[in-house]
Amino acid sequence: MRKFLFMVIALFGNTTALQAQNEPSSNLVLISNVLDYGSILQGANPYRSIEFKNVGNAPLVLQKVTSTCGCLVPMYGEAAISPGNIGIIKLRYDTQHLGKFSKAIKIVSTDGQEVIVTVKGEVLPKSSEVPIPVRQGQ
Repeated sequence: MRKFLFMVIALFGNTTALQAQNEPSSNLVLISNVLDYGSILQGANPYRSIEFKNVGNAPLVLQKVTSTCGCLVPMYGEAAISPGNIGIIKLRYDTQHLGKFSKAIKIVSTDGQEVIVTVKGEVLPKSSEVPIPVRQGQ
């Protein structure tokens, strides 16, 4: 009787696993989980992009993208990303804030994941441009 019960449980478990494999699902995978602005001058181009790919077999929709700071604003579309396609989240950092920064973006999508991207860099004052040395007397 125990063998029969074990076989029924094993068979049911395998059937459930096979059904789960056949169900449509989306899966967000980041191209990189760090976005580095590098060293930029105050007032420089504030826009950068994060790319992600849907490696699942169903459309993926971004439900919510939030930032840890009001100085970093994410912008994204509500259109579904088809399986195998790449999506883009555009970011705008306020490059008037001087100094080093490290912020986070949280991405929530229809696949149930919460993915974190670190955004870092350093904003230098405009006056920190490196002067070109001039040779005199030649």
